[in-house]
Amino acid sequence: MASTRLLKQPLFVRLQTQIVRSCRRTFITSLGCNSQQLLKYRDNSGSKSPPSKESLIRCGHYDKWTDLLYEDLVALVESGDVQLIDVRELKEIQEQGAFPKCINIPLGELKTSLTMDDASFSEHYMKPKPHPHDTNIVFVGYGPIKSSAALEIAQKVGYKKARHYVGGFEEWLKKQKSS
Repeated sequence: MASTRLLKQPLFVRLQTQIVRSCRRTFITSLGCNSQQLLKYRDNSGSKSPPSKESLIRCGHYDKWTDLLYEDLVALVESGDVQLIDVRELKEIQEQGAFPKCINIPLGELKTSLTMDDASFSEHYMKPKPHPHDTNIVFVGYGPIKSSAALEIAQKVGYKKARHYVGGFEEWLKKQKSS
């Protein structure tokens, strides 16, 4: 039933849905548990969100190279040596707010954008195109799901040194208000 409903949606929506499902599976697998265990975690903790970054670090499910923490991102933003790419949809950014000095490339357009030639990218996004060898490319979303999907897509098209901010805009906003 769900698959027939999915087939009636536009290709973009189907691809985005598949990417999100794939990321959820990857995220759950990276936690070292299956979806039933995650549901049990949610039921026991009363939380609808996945385990925190801190608990992932304690359990060893954290990649210090690709997964940036809040403090790392703040240092990069303050130094000015970062290419932030927000992979949320424009509607989400308008509703939730935006990261400072970032390029908005929705997740569904990411692969096409990263494979564009430099001139087309600059014309479309009004910023220079990141290069595959750049070490300061950071993908962000509202939480870890879209940014980790973006990281996976970027690495598949040759951006092997790209990273993502695990906390997302949700954590960024909370920590910015508290500081």
